Amino acid sequence: TRAHNAMVTRLIAAIEPAARPCHTYGSDMLVEMAASTRYPDVVVTCDERDSSDMRALVIRYPKLIVEVLSDSTAQDDLGSKMREYQTIETLVEYVTIDSRKRWAQMSRKSGQEWILNVPATGGTLELRSIGLALDLDEIFAQGGID
Repeated sequence: TRAHNAMVTRLIAAIEPAARPCHTYGSDMLVEMAASTRYPDVVVTCDERDSSDMRALVIRYPKLIVEVLSDSTAQDDLGSKMREYQTIETLVEYVTIDSRKRWAQMSRKSGQEWILNVPATGGTLELRSIGLALDLDEIFAQGGID
């Protein structure tokens, strides 16, 4: 939907400058895992192995993945896709933000465990992996979500 696409665009615009010198990509970049491949809405990689060939179409060592939920993706993004992403050794944070209502969730790796954090429906979401305090009020307000 336009709401989903607009939110992804705003997220990339907020994340990309904060993530430098890491690389931020949109949904055209494939993330490869041991048993599957996925196209996340936003992916950040800081690993030199992903930067060696800028013509590559695949990310293998992401640090941050963000998915924007919609009617057609929410169940998969919060279920099987989340479990698959959490098998990636280099992944530190997995964020889901809903394009239909004011709601966001983050899973953060702590040692070998994943800690689930559901932030307030407004406020700030701390993306420690890239040192960004993401203003959720701004992300949601620009999307026309009340």
